[in-house]
Amino acid sequence: MKSNTKRPSPPRHRPVKGVMVTDNASVAPTDTIIGAVGAPQRFLVRRQLCEKVNLTFPHIWQLIRRGEFPMGREIGRKIVWLESDVDAWMLSLPRRQYKAVDEERS
Repeated sequence: MKSNTKRPSPPRHRPVKGVMVTDNASVAPTDTIIGAVGAPQRFLVRRQLCEKVNLTFPHIWQLIRRGEFPMGREIGRKIVWLESDVDAWMLSLPRRQYKAVDEERS
């Protein structure tokens, strides 16, 4: 006899897990990857990326197509960005140049 209760649907989005890359190129599942300097790195999904850089995804997509933003990496059907790549892009942006105090008074 069939039950009238519905089974809960599976979650639509599963958390993205990274991989740890070691010197001998073996791959072990973990939440982070170890970069060249030994600091743990993590992947950012689209929502996290937009929050981090404070831009909409259509604008980020335009920057990617022009080659002005780091490209994402494919993990299964998800596209993720390495946080260190995004941090490096943020640090590479030019600083705002303000007028000197003396120039404003002239």
